[in-house]
Amino acid sequence: MPFGVYERPGGTYSLVRPFSLASDVVGSPNFAKFLASLAPPNPSPTDRCIDPQGWPVTPAPGGCHPGTFCGGRPSPGLLWTLPIGDVKTWLGAHNHHALVAEITPKRPTASLGEIVGIWGYYYPAWTPTVGPWTVIMLKLKMLWVDATPGAGWVPNPTPPPSWHEFPAPPKPGRSVFEFFYATHDGGRWRMRGLGLYNSPLLFPDALACLFRVIRDELKEPPKACGEGLDLCDC
Repeated sequence: MPFGVYERPGGTYSLVRPFSLASDVVGSPNFAKFLASLAPPNPSPTDRCIDPQGWPVTPAPGGCHPGTFCGGRPSPGLLWTLPIGDVKTWLGAHNHHALVAEITPKRPTASLGEIVGIWGYYYPAWTPTVGPWTVIMLKLKMLWVDATPGAGWVPNPTPPPSWHEFPAPPKPGRSVFEFFYATHDGGRWRMRGLGLYNSPLLFPDALACLFRVIRDELKEPPKACGEGLDLCDC
């Protein structure tokens, strides 16, 4: 899935630079430091919150590892939120830039969404052979959904991403959520195999936490920047 940093002068999104979610964000030292600030990766069997069959279990209060637990209760993993502003800083972008994903780059139509939220569910201690891992969830405000490019659309001759320029949408978009996962390997966080696609493993604790985030996000009132309501009676 191609990603790009875009300027938004007037009614046009203009590409500043492409970036890789896998290498420029998740694989960066900044991301490793961010997760380590919650709980350092520790594959020691004595610190694992996993039962003999391999399922995550809820530890006793104060057990297993510190961090931000789901709903304030101890849980096998840690719910995290990564500010968009931090990611822009890692990429050398500015606050006024937009981080845009092309969801269907191989189709003749365009599905483009701006990243407006990043969360995850982190298991600092897993089996010694698998190592720590984290689910990653992006909230995308859709700019265009299966749109047929026309006037004002300029293809990028060296993808990714698929578009060098494209027009701003006529109205605020609705939200979608995209999932990935990454594993800790050799001191780095890596997205590979199914982690590069929309195929995460969501154990019940991760599912409950992330669905709570989705529900709350969809019920948020309109923002000053003009985002539309996702769940409303209007």
